[in-house]
Amino acid sequence: MIRSGNPITPGGRILLILFPLLSLNHQVLAADYWVIGSFEDENRAIAEQLKIAKMIESDILVSTTRIGDKIYHRLIVGPITEELNLSLKDSGNEQRWRLRNFEQEEPLEEITPAAPVSTVQPTSRSTPGTLNLATVQDAKPVKLTNEINSRVSGYIKSFAVAQEKVENDFINLDTTFQSQNSIRLMWERSGASTVVQIHYEVSPVFVSRKQPVESRTFSVVGESYRLTDLQSSLTDEERKNQVYQNLDRLNVQWQFDRGDLTVGRQAISFGAARFINPTDIFLPFNVQTLNQEYRTGVDAIRYQSPLGELGELDIGLVLGEDAKPENSAAFLQLRGNLAGSDLNFNLTRFAEQTLIGAGIQSALWDFGFWFEIAGVNGEVDYVRTSVGLDYAPSKNTFAMIEYHYNGAGSDNPTDYLGLFSTIPYQRGGVFLLGQDYIMPSITVQLSALWGISVQAIYNLNDNSAFLSTSAAYNVAEDFYMDFGYYHFVGDEISTLPDGIPELGSEYGTNPNVLYASIRFYF
Repeated sequence: MIRSGNPITPGGRILLILFPLLSLNHQVLAADYWVIGSFEDENRAIAEQLKIAKMIESDILVSTTRIGDKIYHRLIVGPITEELNLSLKDSGNEQRWRLRNFEQEEPLEEITPAAPVSTVQPTSRSTPGTLNLATVQDAKPVKLTNEINSRVSGYIKSFAVAQEKVENDFINLDTTFQSQNSIRLMWERSGASTVVQIHYEVSPVFVSRKQPVESRTFSVVGESYRLTDLQSSLTDEERKNQVYQNLDRLNVQWQFDRGDLTVGRQAISFGAARFINPTDIFLPFNVQTLNQEYRTGVDAIRYQSPLGELGELDIGLVLGEDAKPENSAAFLQLRGNLAGSDLNFNLTRFAEQTLIGAGIQSALWDFGFWFEIAGVNGEVDYVRTSVGLDYAPSKNTFAMIEYHYNGAGSDNPTDYLGLFSTIPYQRGGVFLLGQDYIMPSITVQLSALWGISVQAIYNLNDNSAFLSTSAAYNVAEDFYMDFGYYHFVGDEISTLPDGIPELGSEYGTNPNVLYASIRFYF
């Protein structure tokens, strides 16, 4: 079974997940299913299938159908259950259409490993949002049954990390070794019209030597966009080894005829882009963070209501520390579909700044296309935008490229250190320091159990780059191994005559990192 959550995605590394597909016999069943995408090109449908498969806990089928004089390849998931609805909602795949009495072959109990490979963009909500969506009638939200269901699941992960030594004018740090471990427990209870969700994670982290700065490969959850929180460390903060905790979900959702109201700690994400989402201010991870499987929860009151068959109204209030206006945010998001293109509009008020954004996901010949733009006004005015293409040249290969303009950044590396104290970097979800970026990636299936992915974030202003290579191996059902390498290129940090540090580039000072991990889901 595939297990996952909300990828971020933050521009970041690409994870590869290989998952088992079920063998089929010839007994036919009829039930209601969700359609989560539809494509004219079969290779694009398969590529999108592989990308979304990591995010939900059900197999995704590709079903071919004719509408008028065109052939479409639909992505279908089901049968519909409250657990599937929760999985789709938590992963951000909320645009879907109901297909009544769909017939599929009943899966056998035995499992045959296949070789799907998935890409994840840590700062982004991954959606099926390319192309030629075939309308399915009676697209109404599924209501929960009167039966009360309770589910406990989770994962255990362990990352072994080796970080090369750093030696320059400002920092002198020997080779460092880490063991990053996480145990996540998830409990969900659903009834007639109510869903309760609790996720709690404990993360023991062991290091070979104390570092002057926190490792960027492990994210310590702070109080950003949280009203209050548990103390992040369970140990003395002065100790070399730490045990961190994170109450990542704690919410109740009430389902009504015209929409859903969710109150408490939950995952919220916006945007159409794959790598960097200009409209998304609730950014949870640094791009180098290794464990990005679940998007960090924020404290919010959120109401989501369908608009017609393909649209949605999404409004909410996100509460930061002490519910102060400068720490909190409010948003309104509209989603819809026009002529096969997914459209979204976003209005967000945060830290006394106003963000107005929009995005589109569509088709451009045989390519998937996306464009997203956000303008921010207030104490600091800036514009951010992302535009990109993806393409599946074969069933085993999926490639993407995105250009990102960051108006909150600078084209001069000497300005970088001063940016961290500004509103865009403190509250606006901005983390890139330059202004112009190119981000290519490619994912290749090597065999039935192996896949490899390569991604780059290239700063066009200072010629520095973050290169990541990762591979995954499906050892057994619900058991995976990962291997990866981070390589950084660029000018290093230097010290001015008065002792003040000055960055020569965005990535030049970062140490190269080698890691391996094991993951088990239950």
